[in-house]
Amino acid sequence: MNGLIIGNSPGLSQNLSGSVAELIIINKTLSTTDRQTIERNQGEFYGISASSANGTAEVSGYICSTASAGTMSAGALVSGVTQTITATVTKEGTYNISATANGVTFAGSGVFTVTGSQNIILRASGTPITQGNQLFTLNTSTTCSFSRATSQPSTNGTAIVSGYNCTTASAGTMLPGVLVSAGVTQTITANVTATGTYNISATANGVTFAASGTFTITGTQDILLRATGTPTDGGTHSFALNTAPTCSFSRFTDIIPSTTSAAYSLRKLNTDYSGPAIRVRRGHYNDSLDIGFTASGDLDTASLKAFMGDDNNGFITTWYDQSGNGRNATQTTPANQPQIVASGLIHRKNSRPAIRHIAANASRLILSTNYLTTNNWTVNVVQGLDGGANQRMLSGDPGWILGFWGDRERVFGFNSNGALYNGAQTPTTANQLYTAIGQGSATAGVFRNGTDISAQGGGDPSNRPTILYTSSNGVGGEFSNGSTQEIIVFNSSLSTTARKALERNQALFYAINASSANGTAEVSGYTCSIDSAGTMTAGVPVSGVSQTIRATVTTPGTYNISATTNGVTFAASGTFADTGSQNIVLTATGTPTALGNQSFMLNTSPTCSFSRAINQPSTNGTAIVSGFDCNTASAGNMAVGVAVSGVTQTIRATVTSVGTYNISATTNGVTFAASGTFSGTPPFSQNITLTATGTPTGAGTQLYILNTAPNCSFSRFTDVIPPSTQNAAYSLRKFRSAYSGAAINVRSSGGATQDIGFTASGDLDTTALKAFVGVGNNGFVTTWYDQSGNGKNAIQTTLVNQPQIVVNGIVQTENGRPVINFSGAAASSLIASGFTLPSSTNRFISTVQKIQTYKNTGVVWSDAGTNNFGLQSDATAAYFFNGTPIALTPNFNATNVFLYTLNGTTGLINGGTNTHSVSTNSLMNGLII
Repeated sequence: MNGLIIGNSPGLSQNLSGSVAELIIINKTLSTTDRQTIERNQGEFYGISASSANGTAEVSGYICSTASAGTMSAGALVSGVTQTITATVTKEGTYNISATANGVTFAGSGVFTVTGSQNIILRASGTPITQGNQLFTLNTSTTCSFSRATSQPSTNGTAIVSGYNCTTASAGTMLPGVLVSAGVTQTITANVTATGTYNISATANGVTFAASGTFTITGTQDILLRATGTPTDGGTHSFALNTAPTCSFSRFTDIIPSTTSAAYSLRKLNTDYSGPAIRVRRGHYNDSLDIGFTASGDLDTASLKAFMGDDNNGFITTWYDQSGNGRNATQTTPANQPQIVASGLIHRKNSRPAIRHIAANASRLILSTNYLTTNNWTVNVVQGLDGGANQRMLSGDPGWILGFWGDRERVFGFNSNGALYNGAQTPTTANQLYTAIGQGSATAGVFRNGTDISAQGGGDPSNRPTILYTSSNGVGGEFSNGSTQEIIVFNSSLSTTARKALERNQALFYAINASSANGTAEVSGYTCSIDSAGTMTAGVPVSGVSQTIRATVTTPGTYNISATTNGVTFAASGTFADTGSQNIVLTATGTPTALGNQSFMLNTSPTCSFSRAINQPSTNGTAIVSGFDCNTASAGNMAVGVAVSGVTQTIRATVTSVGTYNISATTNGVTFAASGTFSGTPPFSQNITLTATGTPTGAGTQLYILNTAPNCSFSRFTDVIPPSTQNAAYSLRKFRSAYSGAAINVRSSGGATQDIGFTASGDLDTTALKAFVGVGNNGFVTTWYDQSGNGKNAIQTTLVNQPQIVVNGIVQTENGRPVINFSGAAASSLIASGFTLPSSTNRFISTVQKIQTYKNTGVVWSDAGTNNFGLQSDATAAYFFNGTPIALTPNFNATNVFLYTLNGTTGLINGGTNTHSVSTNSLMNGLII
């Protein structure tokens, strides 16, 4: 006959008792990759071990628990999540390994170049759908599985919290460059609505506050977050929890250690200091008021301006000591008091408030330093000239000077015998940072903007001052027009590490070039825009975000470079081993607090800056959307293993604030994405067309969840094989998204017939099947519909020859999947008439089937009984291709589900477990299965 017979061939003695679930016939010989893609999908779906590595390699076994990294949260796109497995490779070659569960796929592909144990890193993609522990099983044989937890976003665990209070309590102090101690904590309060585990943290400025544990009861629960890490900078920083909902708390990092002898600044330097910054006298009214700090530690300029009112000039009577030692700097003579407000404006230097000295008024503050008891001391000052009178800005008794003198900068003198300076250095009005360190009997160390100038002029002894003055000590006049912002004094010699940490902080805060690399290296310049990676969203802890910069290194050595803005720090440290151009990857930590473009400036001299965008979580851009509709329209088809093309999904956004958007959804190796700008007058609705890229790793229905908050999801079907290649396709699952027909037509015991289709996920609709057949009844297949679109339906009109799919009310299954049972006694079959197969050089045939009896049973027959494809077994367990018996090792004479493939002239069992050459003659004019 000229046709396709699925089941038993009339007139042949061998009768089939077995099951068939799927048959694919394609008019060409497939490439190895395409064949393996189809076999891998069939193996995964039907629980068949189809390949040991899904490539040309062979693997005898896997270990799935080698290593893991990253965390997953329900509804959040995964990033930086991996699972390392170990394969015992017995034959080199390619591999393509994946494991999918809960909307997430771990996958890795490549080439094994040697045998033996080889590690493979599987990288995760997609968006987890539900929380809890999920089991991921490799799509290989042999296989293994690993468990990964998906946390609840409100706790990053299994518990659920409706809200947090971040300001319950705090303890401990922090210092830049110093490892935080165990006593630094933050207590937060959670309103627990469902018990379970939690894993909560908040990171900023190089420090992470974290806690994990289990909520055993609901209601309000306190959580003690303990700090770890090393602060990179001083001042106030905001720490936002890595939860949704979230909250944030502020912590102050001290600028100065507890060993400070005296500290004067127009910013807060110490957590424990609770006093004011300065006492200000109004020039006209001659009354005074203490001015303190804001919550963030800056000078309270609002209170200062409110106090000044219509008085245009404010003078400093007292500069308070923040060390806790009460060594305040004072000036009781009104005519000599320096100014903080002049002509109605707060005096500033590099945008920071500064104390203004006027030479004509002999302005100065007096600081007693009689507490310096030895010649091991440190004096640090931030100061700058304002032009006109360029003399002293910090001087002392006896004969002590640091910074400026005689129209020069880089000046110092500690021995009453005259100052040492670079005579060619004419002073500028730029802010400068000086640190002088007495070193006992050794020459003093002097640093200008982080650079050692101690040796100029031969150096100077380490004599300590007995008193200090802002500007001149009054000897010979020598007052300056200049500004002072900070003076810190220690009754000890600061270490190099401590000095650099202090200078780095001051340089960053006061915009002074203090160090070229914050280490022993020297750098002549930086380029900040070499490369960038990752995106940031307000309120979400950063992950996988970096900025690559380039340094022109003139002296090898260590570096410690960072840039902090908006709750995020980009940082890197290491060693330059060579001179010349060197790239540095700054890695981001922290949680962005505000939206928009943020400028990050390096804490170096010279410096550079780079801009990074902080996205709005509802759009991952600057726009704000109140909601999405994900099912507006869809177009295009996808096939497993084939790069997508022309595939789109149209969604609709309700826009409440215009701006940019960057929206995507990733599952199954495919990403639907779009970016652009919303424009118009909100509120309004706008369609967005997401375009797909990538290559699907699995077939069937997949759920895609937007990477937004709020989000929505849409389902897309991935075809098992490309539709244009199919000659015929029979299956009890949906093969193609374009196919809209039924799977089978079923006859009930009572004689009625009904088409049975597919569920939304593409499986056979067994619910409808059982409802139609009825309890305890039988269901017979009259038609197995061809899903290729070619109309080659397989039919059986003779009732006694119809195969069965329901027996006594139970749907027949193998490995948990529906199958059609063919009875040898009943000679059951399904026939597609007028079916012609191509030649042996242009053919691919794949079937999923199982035999039920051993003796003289065949799964694939020709019409003459001499040419057959598939399995025929007898007592000797022979395997036949074109009538030629081939002995099998291992023995496949067993009642298991097998995947048989004929690709051109090569026959394979389970993707390659046994491979045989098949006659190049035309297989048949009619194929009988």
